[in-house]
Amino acid sequence: MKPIRLIFLLLFLFTCAHRKPDSLLWLFPLLGNGNGSTSQTIPEEPTNPAETLSPTFIQMTILTPESIEAFCPLYGGLFIQYTQDEERTCNPMEWNPSCINIRTDENGSQVLLDPRSYTGIDLPTNLEVDSSLFPKDKKSNLFCFSRPIPIDTNHIEMYSFQNQSKDKSLNTCYTTMVETRCADSIPLLGSAEFIMPKEFPIVIADGDGHTGTHTLELSYVTEENLYTTCVYIGNEHKSIQGFTSNAYISGNPETNGRSGYCVQCEANYCNSVDPNTGLAIVNVPVNRFSIPVGETITAKSEIALSVMKGQGHFKHTVRWTIEGFRQIVTFEEISILTANSIFLLWFLIPSLVMICYFCHKKWKHWIRK
Repeated sequence: MKPIRLIFLLLFLFTCAHRKPDSLLWLFPLLGNGNGSTSQTIPEEPTNPAETLSPTFIQMTILTPESIEAFCPLYGGLFIQYTQDEERTCNPMEWNPSCINIRTDENGSQVLLDPRSYTGIDLPTNLEVDSSLFPKDKKSNLFCFSRPIPIDTNHIEMYSFQNQSKDKSLNTCYTTMVETRCADSIPLLGSAEFIMPKEFPIVIADGDGHTGTHTLELSYVTEENLYTTCVYIGNEHKSIQGFTSNAYISGNPETNGRSGYCVQCEANYCNSVDPNTGLAIVNVPVNRFSIPVGETITAKSEIALSVMKGQGHFKHTVRWTIEGFRQIVTFEEISILTANSIFLLWFLIPSLVMICYFCHKKWKHWIRK
């Protein structure tokens, strides 16, 4: 039976190795069965298990603050409408408070989405999802945005600072503050392109900050699943020509000790810290290279920006308008198999393998005769 075990092992490895990385699994936390909270898992049971369910389709629409002032007055939100046969939840143009769910997490807090994740994407108007995801309460979903909606992909901005001043009122951070740092991150639904920047000048008007000889980190995940961190160095006390003074710069690779760099690790970012223990996670870098200034980078999962530290008792701020930003999410090429389809595949493929195996054994037996 060793050959058949080998076949099953190869089948398992081949299936796992060739899973499409950019799937629509990011959609499932946005969808639900009408309980008003998000879930990170696909529902185990369909809404009507005794029946054969028809396909469920969704339409995703971005709403401005003016069009949904009662619920998302600051920055607007994302509206998801469901359709199954003749049943349809309320649409984004004609809705009322009784026909929508404001999405919350397991703690009851409102779920806020980053509008930058949806900018430049042709959102689906008729995307098929798992049949069981049609809401039990037949309500549409609404998510409010956490920050202003960008005008277009030419106005995608990231904002990060490190505040060493005593004025805590300056800690206005769209994301979560980590001690004195506000690190920014754009979640990516598929992948995105951007041009690697040369430098990050300090925004003097926002806190009168200084880079000193400290650092800033730009992080992303490559298509090869390498967690990449590019470290920019402060250019203030001994300024390097060709760069803005008082900026975090890529530096000159030919100048010893005055150049930024990128490092890549396989399991996580090389400088990761365990959020539970606060201890550094051991990751051995697999690559180290000069910052590829001006090159078009393709990232997935996220793009993250963090001022690690500045010089003196000030707020050290950078604002980065991303150049060449383009999101790549092709809904038509990505299918979501229903649970029934997955089980069918796992029963069907081993059966075919067994048939091939026994035919092969029989053929060898006939040859010997």
